[in-house]
Order: sequence, then C-alpha cells, then structure tokens
Amino acid sequence: HSSCDDGYYGNPSEPGGSCLPCPCHGGPCDGRSGECIDCVGNTEGWRCERCKSGYWGLPDDGCEPCSCAEVGALENVCDVITGQCICKPRYGGRRCDECDSGYGNLDLECPPCECNVNGSSSEVCHKVSGHCECRLGTEGAKCDRCAEEFFGLSEEFPDGCEACNCHVQGSLNRI
Repeated sequence: HSSCDDGYYGNPSEPGGSCLPCPCHGGPCDGRSGECIDCVGNTEGWRCERCKSGYWGLPDDGCEPCSCAEVGALENVCDVITGQCICKPRYGGRRCDECDSGYGNLDLECPPCECNVNGSSSEVCHKVSGHCECRLGTEGAKCDRCAEEFFGLSEEFPDGCEACNCHVQGSLNRI
C-alpha cells in the first residue's frame, strides 16, 4: 500500500513510514505532508490551529464569531482567545455593547456620568440608562435636585438633601 486512506497522511512505503490521522479537526489534509486543505469550524493554519480573523475561541471546539457591537466597536475583529472586541473610547464589555465605567446612556453614545457628588451615592452611573444612584431625598438623572419635602442640596450639605420636617400644625404645607 503506497498511499494513506482519506483522512490520513504520511508515506507508508518508506521504511518505518506510517499513516497518521489528519490534524484538521475532522477536515481533509494533504496525503503526504499533513497540511490541512479545508479547515472547519472557522479555523485556519497549517493544522487548523487558530481561529480565522473575526472569530475567537478554542480551535478544537470550533471558533465563534466576534459579534462586536457596531455602536461601540472599532471593527468586527476581536482577541482570538478572549473574544474581547476593540472598543471605541467610552465603550466597554466584551462586545463593546455597553458604556465603560464612568460613562452612561448607550442611546446618547456614552457621555460622562457627571453625577452630583453630594446628591449621588457614587460617581458611577448606570451603564445603559446613564442614571446616577441617588441618595435619600435627591432625584433626577444626575441626582442634582431635592425631592419633594427635602431641601439644601449644596456643597455645605455633603450628605445630600435634608428632610424639611415641617410641623403639621404650624405650617401651611409640608414643603
């Protein structure tokens, strides 16, 4: 027998020669050299050992598409091992489909959070909505105003707005 069967490579007619399985994840290879001819699972290389551009993962398991988000990714190319897309400034997440820390509101292309330091419990806002997390008695997307029955949002009151605590019998209303 002078050649190997399909799915194998080598030179069995040489002394000590044998046929080895193609190293191509089930795809065909050159009968002599073993070079993969048609890689499967979105892989490429001599032995289908790496993911094609635009794909990532473990070549033995088949590579997945990068699926980078058009809104936040520079292009549909990602790290072949982690799948991390290359994000535009202010964008984050594996697919660049969310705002980076310190930025929020995907619909407005991730502007800075700008949470009111006295009215919010954190300077980091919600990545999708852009809303800041307000302290008790403050409201607004940036926590920059007092809620009803609260007052005094200023640098003098670093803990946010204070309750009015108006006496029910001595005031015209509670505000």
